[in-house]
Amino acid sequence: MGQSLAFSSMKQILLILAAMVLVGCGTIQKGPHAATMYNDIGTDHHLKGEFEKALELYQKSLNMRLKLLGSNHPDVASSYANLGALYKDKGEYNKAVECSLKALAINLKELGPEHPNLSVSYHNLGLAYKEMDQYDKSLEYHHKALAIDLKKHGPNHPFVADSYGGIGSAWRGKKDMAKAKEFIGKAYAILLKQLGPNHSDTKKAKEELNALP
Repeated sequence: MGQSLAFSSMKQILLILAAMVLVGCGTIQKGPHAATMYNDIGTDHHLKGEFEKALELYQKSLNMRLKLLGSNHPDVASSYANLGALYKDKGEYNKAVECSLKALAINLKELGPEHPNLSVSYHNLGLAYKEMDQYDKSLEYHHKALAIDLKKHGPNHPFVADSYGGIGSAWRGKKDMAKAKEFIGKAYAILLKQLGPNHSDTKKAKEELNALP
């Protein structure tokens, strides 16, 4: 599950033009806007499944932000969070946890324990620990993400559905199918209401729900 992200063709064109500027103008190439642009272009490659190129660009953005902003800036946390999500998608779960914990530590210090940015790190940690068969840790972090998302977005937001789905998947890993069905069912109900039956996230939740014994 997850909020569906896609880059329009116009945005892809703008990213390419921006990349040309970055290459051609040394002053921009060294500024904070360049770090953001490298991050955004990396996200484009990430979404297209081009993980190695995304990793190169995310790392370049992180290195620039560390140099320009220091080690405790929220933008640095954002870079670590993106790297954590990428490593999770690459199946490198130890690295995913390492980067997500770094993002979490910065955001806790700089933004406080209830800031929405923390939900991303909690969610990524929950997903990574689930893949590592550490289901209790997965549940811990998904519940933390859920608490923030409920407070920020209310009970019917797709982000809340993400957390319910993560909790349900962890319970499925623990072989508690009743709880898995409860939470995946909650996720499906929200997605069906908010996104409709034909959305890919809704279809995925329905498939997971139907697959439970």
